[in-house]
Amino acid sequence: MNLTRMRRFGLERRLVKIKKEFEGIIVWDDQDLLNILFSRNPENLYTISCRWNYREEHCNGTALCTDGPVAVVHGSRKMVAWKREPAFVALHNAMQQVSTP
Repeated sequence: MNLTRMRRFGLERRLVKIKKEFEGIIVWDDQDLLNILFSRNPENLYTISCRWNYREEHCNGTALCTDGPVAVVHGSRKMVAWKREPAFVALHNAMQQVSTP
């Protein structure tokens, strides 16, 4: 994230305005607000490949993310807590064993 660009763009002001505009309609809060904002300002969105946001649905059935090794795993929708995807649970457990300086 480039905080300088975000401030220059007026991110907070724009998000507050969108929140007021869609009060009572949005479901996913921050995600909905950002989706609306960038649908209106696509030139300010830098898209990245799925290897930087690897999700469980990328490995169910057909491999959906094949542009390189996984860089960031997205553990969303209580996937680890509900133990829905054993490989992601194993990764989570292994990461908890890593000590950081």
